[in-house]
Amino acid sequence: MNLHKRFLEELKKIETWISLAGVTVAVVIFVCWICNTEDISVPGGIAAALSLVMFLGVCLRFVPAWTGFWRKNISDINNIETDIEINKRDINITALKIFFVFNAVCFFIIIFVYAIRSALYGVQPFGESLEFWKCLDSGHYLDIAEDWYLSTGEWDRLVQLVFLPGYPFIIKIFNVLFDNYLYASLAASSMFFGAAGAVFYKLMRLDYDKQTSLRAIKYLCLIPGVFFFAAPMSESLFLFCSVSCIYFARKRRWLAAGLLGGYAALTRSLGIVLLVPLIFEFVSYLINKEYLKDTDAKKRYTKAVMALRAASILLIPAGFGVYCYINYRVSGDPFKFLYYQKEHWGQEFGLFFNTASYQTDRMISEFSDKFNLMLGLWLPNLISSFSALLTLFVTVKRIRPSYVAYAIAYFFVAIGATWLLSAPRYLAALFILPMGFAVITNKPKWDMTLTVVCTVASVFYLFAFVMRWQVW
Repeated sequence: MNLHKRFLEELKKIETWISLAGVTVAVVIFVCWICNTEDISVPGGIAAALSLVMFLGVCLRFVPAWTGFWRKNISDINNIETDIEINKRDINITALKIFFVFNAVCFFIIIFVYAIRSALYGVQPFGESLEFWKCLDSGHYLDIAEDWYLSTGEWDRLVQLVFLPGYPFIIKIFNVLFDNYLYASLAASSMFFGAAGAVFYKLMRLDYDKQTSLRAIKYLCLIPGVFFFAAPMSESLFLFCSVSCIYFARKRRWLAAGLLGGYAALTRSLGIVLLVPLIFEFVSYLINKEYLKDTDAKKRYTKAVMALRAASILLIPAGFGVYCYINYRVSGDPFKFLYYQKEHWGQEFGLFFNTASYQTDRMISEFSDKFNLMLGLWLPNLISSFSALLTLFVTVKRIRPSYVAYAIAYFFVAIGATWLLSAPRYLAALFILPMGFAVITNKPKWDMTLTVVCTVASVFYLFAFVMRWQVW
């Protein structure tokens, strides 16, 4: 029996053991958390336990889907290209239309915010009104784009080292055209959101029909927090890089995938998580011996070529390594950002169920005397986190396993922050969620219901953002 078949057979045998080991580790960590955490309230404890149970539910449903995918010995379980003739010209035209529609969405958001603020505070010149968008982390990105990081000076400027340079680099480039950093950043965010939408559609079309793909595009525009993609922040760029990274991995263009994944890791630290789907896809590529299907495989298939393809994946941590080098050049410490995160924002790597616990406690404690804070901050954070887990649980067997693996790792890292204020913003860039929405809304009544819910939630969250109800 060859090594390939033995590997697949052993994978089936250890499937149960993988699940059992995962549950055991999770339960032990949860028990240790309970024993070492003081004053866990009953509501907070229930929220933490529910979060853990839902997460484990996703993982337990994922394991057989993952091992089953590899045992299928085919590269694309649902790949539409292998089943029917695809009009690639039609896909490209639709993707181009999506690019312009997404740019129009960003423009509409900016106009809508201007209208709300004009109604509330009086009309002001449109150019002046755009200064509002310097709130949140936008001001930090604009400062970095204009003056770079500072090694000496005010504390508020020193701590800007925690913001990665990928987006400020782009602002700098766009500023050549606009000669105004704010306008340049708004234009950059809009353009990359449009590009992300176009690539996302092409990624969807690898596995789903046109109707499902267009629903995913719709939900990406309706997901609460979509206004972050129009803001002078890194969300649009990160979304574009992460979607493109996985798209090129699916197309087996490993160098392009690695470069885009590397830039994602230079844009947001969560970009490192792209290692998960790329490694998954590369292992699938090897198991299924896709490289033998290349038309000129006899000429190109060598160990050296395969090693180079595998090495392309290492461009992702290399992107983050560039950021660490910048830390070293600015402060003398390649991990100085960790110090600033902890000292200035109280931010460290933690456990996602602990996040559910303290956010529940804060929501309850601030219900009476800080109602706006509860509505704008804690409630949206909890709803987005639990909604993400529910969506993954329902759709885990209907989405490509590498995507689910990415979503699990992304959720674990992003929601595990010790002082998380931005769950809706982080999860908005997790494109697996609108993909999941599209998959489960194959009936018109479900699609209509979810469309209404997302629209109402998005409008409310945008209003909370305009009112500055601590939306981060």
